[in-house]
Amino acid sequence: MRISSNTQYIASTYSIQSNQYRLSRLNEQLSSLQRINRPSDDPVASAQLINLQQSISRNDQMVANSKTIESSLALSEEYLFRAGEIIQNIQSLAVQAGNASLKDEDRAYIRTQLQEQTKALVGLANSTDGQGKYVFGGTRSQTPPFSLELEPEMKVEYHGDWGRQEIQASSTRDIAVTEPGGLVFGGGSAVADPNKPDAFSDGNQLWQSLARLDKILADGPNGMAKAGGPEGSEVKDAAGDTVLGADGKPMTFKDGLPRLDASGAPLLEPVLDNAGDPVLGPDGVTPLMQAQTTDLPPTYDESLAASIEGLKGGHEQLLRSHTAVGARRAEVEQLAKTGEGLDVQYKATVGQLQDLDYAQAVSDLNMALLAMDTTQKTYKLVSELNLFRYL
Repeated sequence: MRISSNTQYIASTYSIQSNQYRLSRLNEQLSSLQRINRPSDDPVASAQLINLQQSISRNDQMVANSKTIESSLALSEEYLFRAGEIIQNIQSLAVQAGNASLKDEDRAYIRTQLQEQTKALVGLANSTDGQGKYVFGGTRSQTPPFSLELEPEMKVEYHGDWGRQEIQASSTRDIAVTEPGGLVFGGGSAVADPNKPDAFSDGNQLWQSLARLDKILADGPNGMAKAGGPEGSEVKDAAGDTVLGADGKPMTFKDGLPRLDASGAPLLEPVLDNAGDPVLGPDGVTPLMQAQTTDLPPTYDESLAASIEGLKGGHEQLLRSHTAVGARRAEVEQLAKTGEGLDVQYKATVGQLQDLDYAQAVSDLNMALLAMDTTQKTYKLVSELNLFRYL
């Protein structure tokens, strides 16, 4: 076989270039401290790194979302806690209002405190976050969710919706960061039947009981129905005449009946026979009467008791929302910790794929330098070979 000097030149040149490439690659790795600087360095590991980087980006976004959610829920919890304190203060005022020794001016003072506490409560229900968005407006976060009127009577209305704003906290979990105010505090103070002012509806007890408490404090016991006269005393009509009962004898007060309306008149209804006609008394003209027992206007004490019970129901409703917010906050804290743990694992895997073994790289560099030096010396010796030197 014949080997020309051109073949030797090509082989030597290739060897030098190969060693130069190896030295360049090792120097680049040592400079960046990364094993992979381009996909061609390790195609399989490069593909895995791309997937890992995408996972890290998604996870970083979820961790950031979790912190945003936690911050929003913490703010909601603080508002709900303060609202609960105000409701407890109002409950104390309602209990004070039941003191039988109070005068009208005392009740007026309690009413003033009630209205101020209600303003504070509505103010909390209209609270905003750091971006000026209303926390308890549902998905309507640009306008105040609640309105309050104090005159001529207390009136509260909810203008938000019943939706929740949600943020993704993980690849499989969206968490609500807001509670609709109608669910937390109630939809308004209007009762279903104006003739039954103490019939508060579930979900609206807080505002309805506040409005009712304000009304009875304004009216006072003297402006409302009364339980009746002294036990055993005769019942008189508006003209001062004795009222005859169903037995034809003078009617007497018994067990608080008949009840008196706000003007002091007894609440009566005629005795009816089987045909539905009034039964007449001994004079054949005046119908016999009996105490009215249905659709009775409530007394001050009855309305006060209903208001206290309604405040209790409204407070429990708020506490349920407070508990739900707290549970979501605890969940998102766990999701954030999970995300932080995943971040450590992802980055450890990236390190295993990409980080340079510094000691091994230095050793490889020294070997490459030695190989390069040997190749260059060999090339020099081979390139100087010439037959004419031996002739």
